[in-house]
Amino acid sequence: MNKILREPELLKLVGLSRTTLWRRERAGDFPRRRKLSSRSVGWVLSEVLQWIDQRPLADGGERTAAVCIEPADSRKSLEPCDSPETIPGEGS
Repeated sequence: MNKILREPELLKLVGLSRTTLWRRERAGDFPRRRKLSSRSVGWVLSEVLQWIDQRPLADGGERTAAVCIEPADSRKSLEPCDSPETIPGEGS
């Protein structure tokens, strides 16, 4: 059985704004909404998950996270981290 996502849940899942989703849907680059009643719509979860899986990686490689702490005095410039750590389970 497929679950139907309502808009608030969909927005959290894909991380895009309402307007961006509407534009992508209209351009044919996002699963189309389904009419649930005269005043409500929803999206099929499996279609949305398939769309997410088809998105390319942003940089094509491993994601890294810098492990730095901002200085207490905001007037001081921030120094770059010596070595960023790879996020486990991300990338290739």
